[in-house]
Amino acid sequence: MAHTCWPATTRGLNLYDENENLRRALKRAAPDLLARREADLRSLGAFAGGKLDAAADYSDRIHPPVLTRELTDPVHPGTRRGRVHLNDRYLDCQQETYKRGFLATVLDPVKPEPHLYAFLAQMIGADVPWGCPFAMTHPDAIAIARYAPACAPEIRPAVQALLQELLRTDGQTKTGATWVTESHSGSDAGNTATEAVPQADGTHRLYGVKWFTSNAGAGIALTLARIKGQGDGARGLGLYLVPSHIDQDWQIENEYEVTHLKEKLGTRALATGEIRLDGALAYELVPPPQGLKAMMEVLGCSRVHNAMAAAGTMHRALMEVMCWAEHRKPFGKPLLERPMIQKSIIDMNAEWMAGSAMAIEAAISFDQAVSGSEDDRIWMRIVTALAKYKTAVQAESVTNAAKNIFAAAGYVEDYPVTRINRDAQVLTVWEGPKNVQALELMRMICRREPGDAVFMKRLRAIAQGLPDDPMIVDKSNLDMRLLYLENALEQLRARTGDDDNTADQVADEFLDIMSDVLSYALLLHEAAWEMTNEQDMKKLLVARRYYDLTFERKLIPGFQPSVLQAQFEKLSRGLPIPRESVTALQGLDDSFFAVGLTI
Repeated sequence: MAHTCWPATTRGLNLYDENENLRRALKRAAPDLLARREADLRSLGAFAGGKLDAAADYSDRIHPPVLTRELTDPVHPGTRRGRVHLNDRYLDCQQETYKRGFLATVLDPVKPEPHLYAFLAQMIGADVPWGCPFAMTHPDAIAIARYAPACAPEIRPAVQALLQELLRTDGQTKTGATWVTESHSGSDAGNTATEAVPQADGTHRLYGVKWFTSNAGAGIALTLARIKGQGDGARGLGLYLVPSHIDQDWQIENEYEVTHLKEKLGTRALATGEIRLDGALAYELVPPPQGLKAMMEVLGCSRVHNAMAAAGTMHRALMEVMCWAEHRKPFGKPLLERPMIQKSIIDMNAEWMAGSAMAIEAAISFDQAVSGSEDDRIWMRIVTALAKYKTAVQAESVTNAAKNIFAAAGYVEDYPVTRINRDAQVLTVWEGPKNVQALELMRMICRREPGDAVFMKRLRAIAQGLPDDPMIVDKSNLDMRLLYLENALEQLRARTGDDDNTADQVADEFLDIMSDVLSYALLLHEAAWEMTNEQDMKKLLVARRYYDLTFERKLIPGFQPSVLQAQFEKLSRGLPIPRESVTALQGLDDSFFAVGLTI
């Protein structure tokens, strides 16, 4: 959205209307969805910039989750159970996602929307504590819908009834959770110790402790548990569905309790707790030995949500910076007119647009993998791992840059940028930190899966589709990076085979390199489309800046402003940058596009 002058605060801005980058991506990649649902996306954007933003501040600073220990039997004073209490404003905002149909429509059995629609809610909402429960409810519902038909007949009706609780749109939706982490195993889910004991009626009873459970007050959770005698490690694990209550009226509590709420760096509005299972009633959704595999599919969906949340967080941080820099005038001059601030904002834009490109590609690939080819499935897993990792790192970087532009004001709770910066820190560790994503990548590119070939084929197609005019240099740069990467992938496959030590040695480096190349290629792909369809050079200039930031180490300071900085007024106001305005700079003609980026 174009601004002649940014307002003094972001409160009340429509987060969808402000995100031109997202609208163009949908126009390019999902025009039919955009035509059907733009009014709903715009409505959500208004909610996110108004009611949700106010509730987020209230829940973070004034009324975060509270854990009490309450009597369960008045006759016996020692019988107490931990209960999580969330404020009404937070709960009301939670229900908005479901009432608006962002989950029910994608699982409509007759005419479903693509899962992209659910992922878009995460990006537009741009609030991590609000979005986290949805990031688990969505994959929980997918898993139940997928596996319920194969459940034991005696529990199948109960399982299907729980799915309907997740799909409600009446303001009474039960939100989901995924209980994976245990204190002794961390990310090693195959080492889960929680025990599942089969019952005569086809149900199971669970015993154990889950150490880090987000959305601790959830109505329905998916968790891993081990059946004695079914094998060690992942072989003994099944996937289980655990409701918070065991009766149809949701009045009788299940046999588990939240024993502790975590004190965290950020996401203070979100209840994250330790849960003790004392014979909790559970339904076996997937039996051993396939339980861990099914849970990993669930986490794949959550990782896409993580990437979309990171992209939304970066956009929100940029909006905060624009409002602040427009009106803050140290020494009598607005920050927005100062070259160092302009360069910081340009770099924030580059990281945000690159991250958004990866997040949206991950979301689109999720739908393509559902009904597509084996190559589509492989591409989705690779892109998801790369996007989950890279966007989270970018969100930390961009929100930290925003905090620094605010200076001391960015360190006090009076301004949303402080909360946004704190909340962004969780994105690197949720759903698997860097090393977990690197190991997932190795599984796809250097062992049985032909992910290296699939990845290179897709990126080569992007490079070949770029126009020579005016992108001949950009194509050359991308081709060069692809050549380096292809050689490295060939060496990786030749050196590793079944040698896990070699793969572990370089896994993190390949994660970095491949995410950088992917984000650059996607930026160029978007830039080519925007030049043709929007007559706007902005994305190409951003892609070139991203290339410099990512691949070119500056040896000496740039004494002249870059082309993008010369066009900063258009960038900061959300205006297109036509080709003629770039070539006209200091008498440049089209030969500029073949020789460099700075003037």
